[in-house]
Amino acid sequence: MYSRRSLFSGEKSVELAPETSQVAASRPNKSRSGSWSPEPAPGAYAPLPCWSSAGAWFDAVMDALATPEGERVRAAVKVAPHTLLRVAQEDMRSADLGTGRGVTTAHQTVADRLGMCKRTVQRAREILLLLGLSAVVIEGRYLYGSERIAAQLKHGGRQLRMASTRALVMLRSAAQRPLRETPAPVPPRISGAGDIERSVENVHLPRRRSAPPTAPVQKNSPTRGKPRSKAASRQPGRRSITRSGSIVRPTSPRPIELQRFAAGLAQRIPWLARGKHVGHVVGMLERSGIDVSEWSVEGLMFAMNAWLTRDGRRVPETFTSRGALGFYGWVIRHVVTEHSQLDQARRDAAAQRAADQERRAAERAAEAARLASIDHDEVDRVIAQMKADQREYERTAREREAARKRAAADARQELAERTAQLRSRG
Repeated sequence: MYSRRSLFSGEKSVELAPETSQVAASRPNKSRSGSWSPEPAPGAYAPLPCWSSAGAWFDAVMDALATPEGERVRAAVKVAPHTLLRVAQEDMRSADLGTGRGVTTAHQTVADRLGMCKRTVQRAREILLLLGLSAVVIEGRYLYGSERIAAQLKHGGRQLRMASTRALVMLRSAAQRPLRETPAPVPPRISGAGDIERSVENVHLPRRRSAPPTAPVQKNSPTRGKPRSKAASRQPGRRSITRSGSIVRPTSPRPIELQRFAAGLAQRIPWLARGKHVGHVVGMLERSGIDVSEWSVEGLMFAMNAWLTRDGRRVPETFTSRGALGFYGWVIRHVVTEHSQLDQARRDAAAQRAADQERRAAERAAEAARLASIDHDEVDRVIAQMKADQREYERTAREREAARKRAAADARQELAERTAQLRSRG
């Protein structure tokens, strides 16, 4: 929570309008005696709570601005605290003394009185609306033909537009509720534990059929070509094949973690190494670029199943060992690429959160330095002067209202006496 002292800085303090409170109290209300505005519809003021007094409403304005929600709204609309309080005080003087209703001053009128921009007055009034301290009963608009005639009959001038009719109300509890922002869902990390309800191996497999010991070779088959006179040249980088057909193993052994991962994957998907050595699965994993230190067999199975389901792909019903290696190698490459992109997005989000935290810490330090530089005695003096001026204004207003009532009573009394005289002469 902020204090009222935090609403002001040491360089700028809240000041009243250039005119004194006595002059302001005696100033005629131009919004009610000058321009014309229609009467609100019956019941328009019913849901709006009246203020108990003008001073209580102004105290509520300062209390609302001293809350974190009020400070957030004020900073978002970009209006200085002293400017907002001056506009609020001007609206308070234009309102009905007993209820706080009937504020019909235009933005430009208030801006001319306070010596500021019309747009600044509009933003300040918008803050009062957002905080629940003011309400618009009738929106400002252009007048209809009949309304222009009524306006001319009232003040004898030409009036084309009317300002909004506002009511100054006490703070609602709804304006104090903090806003909640629903964070975007974060994709879950792939876990190595837990049951997997659906996996890529849950497919219908055909029955195993016996294959002939040797494949039939036709006479016109290219494999029946005559032997070469000399061995064909071998492309560089290829692994040599012995006369028996076995593949020469690489000189450096594969990591044991990769071999264990390949063995576990071959157990979950049996046709990967059916009729072949598990080293073919190891080679497929190497070519896919997967880092087995970041994955588990169960996590990879779940990720492949999720990727296939999301893209609407199906696992073929029949597989050869070579086809299975190619298919699952293609799936694993896509899954690893997607996982790396998600990891990069998470790292970027973490870096952004860290930067935001540093920025907020710097802002809090700057705010603490600003609060430390405030002249608290000057703030107390300004607030006390504003309250004294408000009490003087209310006293003058009450005296003016009493004088008006006495003048009206005297006028009625004089009219009654003249009527009695006329009747006695008749």
